[in-house]
Amino acid sequence: MSRSLVLAICSALSCPAFGQVPVLAPDPVLERGAMIDRTQWITLQAMGDQNATAIRNEMMLGLWLGRDLDRPLRERSWGTSQFGNRFGYELKGGLSWTGERLGGPEGNWRPTVGLEHTEVLGVRYSRDLYALTFFGNADYAERTADLSSSAHENIRYQSFYAGLVDHRNGRSLRVALVKGQFLNASDIDQASLYTAADGRTLDVDLNARYWQSDTAQLGLSAWNGTGMSVSGSWSWQFASEPGPLWLMASVTDLGVVRWNERSLRVDQDTTVSYNGITVADVFDLDAVVLGEAQLLDTFGIRPSHAAFTRVLPFRASLALCTSPEERWQGGLRIDQQYLPGYAPQLTFTMARRMGQMARLSANAASGGTGGWRFGVAGRMSVGTNFSADLSISQVSGLMNDRVRGLGAALRVQMGF
Repeated sequence: MSRSLVLAICSALSCPAFGQVPVLAPDPVLERGAMIDRTQWITLQAMGDQNATAIRNEMMLGLWLGRDLDRPLRERSWGTSQFGNRFGYELKGGLSWTGERLGGPEGNWRPTVGLEHTEVLGVRYSRDLYALTFFGNADYAERTADLSSSAHENIRYQSFYAGLVDHRNGRSLRVALVKGQFLNASDIDQASLYTAADGRTLDVDLNARYWQSDTAQLGLSAWNGTGMSVSGSWSWQFASEPGPLWLMASVTDLGVVRWNERSLRVDQDTTVSYNGITVADVFDLDAVVLGEAQLLDTFGIRPSHAAFTRVLPFRASLALCTSPEERWQGGLRIDQQYLPGYAPQLTFTMARRMGQMARLSANAASGGTGGWRFGVAGRMSVGTNFSADLSISQVSGLMNDRVRGLGAALRVQMGF
């Protein structure tokens, strides 16, 4: 990782974040507009989420704001697991149009088109890597730091999609053209660092791969890769009392991006013993190995320009929900994302419909890029042409910066 990556991690805290949403089947009362009444509508949404197994919100916020990070603060975010530490974020924003029902009043499917911006970061790291990054290597004199089994991926891309959606039955299918804006990723199979007692000898054993999109174009207009993706969902209903159970499966952004020939790639398997320089501060915030040209040259790492293809960080999920006809509703979902540091996430939701206009829900989730979180969500419908959803993934994160994880989401639909 480089310092720019560390700061990118922290940017999640300054943006609207999307936590785990309620796991519920389509509500025929609150979603009557989308199912029956509306001719067409526009949807605007901003969403994302950030979470970690060890790094606390106070540290993420301190890095983002450029505050001095005292040692006790850094120690509180130092994980206890040597190889099981994870963190990450996901940010999304989008605008879509959904049209009239195909086949007239009796039809369920509607056409939809839209555009979406996605940024995802996932990191899996060893305890020694954290120590070297935030405390330096002075404590590793005459010791070997194990950096193995670490990996990260930070990707930004835009999707332009078209497809069909059936809100009544919770089904959809869409195909997207993907514009790859930015990629920075690494996969460290094995790595160790030995520092001599006098701080003037550095032994590195490294077996790793690294990918970087074109660094000359980084802004929103950058088109550094092109790809395709497919997203879809389907549901099945099973007879039960007091109402049918719903089983829902979905996949999001299943596809690939071909990054152009100006991209960088490193495939390194080497052992280096370097003498004659003082290396006590090699791993401070201003000089982390990956991304620092001087150290890449020192260790004999030679990036090459080449095009390559990588799979998008797609997500697959399976959910079981109670009947949406009841005032009290519940659901259980498991999901997995193709991303370093992401473990299967389990989310449980309980909800109560409040009359004909609103629904409140509470949810608990464990997994993903962090541990347990407890959130709340609400939905409001005004007539048949306006609805809004708001969710917060970690309520305690709004009140205590020493917890882990923070997120919120907003979606607005306007019919006409």
